[in-house]
Amino acid sequence: MDPHARNYVFNHHRDLWLIENNTTHVGMYSGGGQDGDWSNDAFP
Repeated sequence: MDPHARNYVFNHHRDLWLIENNTTHVGMYSGGGQDGDWSNDAFP
């Protein structure tokens, strides 16, 4: 979550429960087998 968006929600919606996890996006950018059919070159 963008830090500014998080701060806005936190400061203006105090009754809202928010679960923060700043590591969930990592799997989209790294890790796993990234060769063969899964390599960047394999996608058009």
